[in-house]
Amino acid sequence: MVNGAIRNGVTYMPKFEGILKQEGLWAIRSWLETVSVDAPVKPASTTAAASTAVAAAPAAAAPATPAVARTGEQVFNTVCTACHTAGILNAPKIDDKAAWEPRAAKGLQGLLASSTAGLNQMPAKGGDASLSEQELSDTITYMLGKAGIDLAKTTSAAATTPAATEPAKPATN
Repeated sequence: MVNGAIRNGVTYMPKFEGILKQEGLWAIRSWLETVSVDAPVKPASTTAAASTAVAAAPAAAAPATPAVARTGEQVFNTVCTACHTAGILNAPKIDDKAAWEPRAAKGLQGLLASSTAGLNQMPAKGGDASLSEQELSDTITYMLGKAGIDLAKTTSAAATTPAATEPAKPATN
C-alpha cells in the first residue's frame, strides 16, 4: 500500500517514479513505517462543520515547540534521514565528507540560514517548522560530525587563513 502510494502518487503526493531511484523509494517507505499516529484523523462530517472549526481556530497560531529540545541525532533520525541517508534529490549523504566540506566552509551561521529558509529541494527546516534554532544547530553539528567534519576546527581555520583578496604587502629590508 505505502510503496504503491509513493510510486503512483496519491492525493497531494507527487508521483515519484522517474524522480527517485528504487533505493530512495525504499528509504521513504521505511521512514513512513516508523511514523506513528496516536489516533486516526477523522474527516469532518460536513463542510459547515469544518468551516466552523477553522473559524474557531486562532488565526496565527505558532507551531508547537516540544517541551524538551531534541538532540541533533533525534532530529536527524526523524526529519532528515529519509533524504540524507540515501542522497535523495541530490541531498548530501550523511557520511559523504567531500559533499559536506564546501557547505561547512559557510560556517554554522551560513548553514543555519540555508536550513532555516530551505535550499534547492530541501524545504525550510527540513519540513518541520517546530524545530528551534538550537535544534537545527545541533542537527547540523551532528550531521557534519558523521561526515568527519569538526565545524569548530573548520571555521577557526577559515578565520585564521588570510583572505585571497587581501593585497600582498611589499617586502621591507
